[in-house]
Amino acid sequence: DGRDHFQAITDTGANILTAAQTAFPQGLWWIKDTDNANEHQLVDSVRGGNLALQCPASGAETAYVAPSGDSVAWCWKAGGAPVTNNDGSIASQVSANTAAGFSIVSYEGTGANATVGHGLNSAPKFVITKERGNTRNWSVYHIGSGNNNILFLNLANAKSAAAEYWQNTDPTASVFSIGTSTYVNN
Repeated sequence: DGRDHFQAITDTGANILTAAQTAFPQGLWWIKDTDNANEHQLVDSVRGGNLALQCPASGAETAYVAPSGDSVAWCWKAGGAPVTNNDGSIASQVSANTAAGFSIVSYEGTGANATVGHGLNSAPKFVITKERGNTRNWSVYHIGSGNNNILFLNLANAKSAAAEYWQNTDPTASVFSIGTSTYVNN
């Protein structure tokens, strides 16, 4: 049953994050104020429920702001409290729901080619990264676009060749590769 791993919840703005966290205490909560022209806010249990990344904005991480109108939260269930994952050359904090093929990963890049553990036990076909401390685009790997291309979640651009994002390497059952781009490795 897909509802065991994903739910869409509607509520009033001030209550939406609480409702989302009640549905899945550990997870990703993508929140949109449907009554007002505000950015989408992505909040997750690995970074903490009071921190948000706004999309399609490309800005740095900010404090979560409760929407003022009716809202929707798209909620993905993660795999519990984050744990340290040392599968890659960079240690990461991971909450992985292997049954659903979904994980939340936090890591600090080094600027050099590296790998990052994702905790899924199977190769992900879709990876979204966002550099949290600076204004940067949302970098997207998708198996259909190829490991030598980049897509941006927040832009209407077509895919473009860019080996510096994924090292021309598909994810494996334990890690995904990041190149030297500050968009994925800062």
